[in-house]
Amino acid sequence: MKILLADDHILFREALTTFMNAVRPQWNITPVSTFQHALDKIELKGADYYDIVLLDVRMVGMNGLEGLHHILNEFPSLKTAVISNIAREVQVRAAMQMGAATYLPKSLPGKSMVAAIHLAANGDKFVPIDENANTIMPSFYEIAMMEQDNITAKDGNEIFATKKDNGKY
Repeated sequence: MKILLADDHILFREALTTFMNAVRPQWNITPVSTFQHALDKIELKGADYYDIVLLDVRMVGMNGLEGLHHILNEFPSLKTAVISNIAREVQVRAAMQMGAATYLPKSLPGKSMVAAIHLAANGDKFVPIDENANTIMPSFYEIAMMEQDNITAKDGNEIFATKKDNGKY
């Protein structure tokens, strides 16, 4: 599988690339640091070269979901996923409605992220759900906001996303 990983955080980009190479050595990962570099790679190799593109929704050049919209319009056959450390549920839903293949919060465990990338690259839609709250799995930003509101995580993989004031997060 050929993956284009576009993320401006070098530590995350290197860590995810190293992890994917360790658990899926047959995968070919091309890491880039900006949206423009991702576009350049797609234009150079062609839309059919990559099985999936992973885009950090908040990286340089993305302008929120405008970058995703651009890639989906210019390369409609290219499976494109959104990754983010600070995405809100409304943004995730908008990305999925636009045609994103998946939403991957950076708080997702590594093996789960690899499994989700595999599913999305093979045409399945994937959004991690917190079954306890029946909501999209929160990003780091939402976890921080829950902690600020005295809402705690059961463990690193299950987040209780309910607010005390209105019963929803």
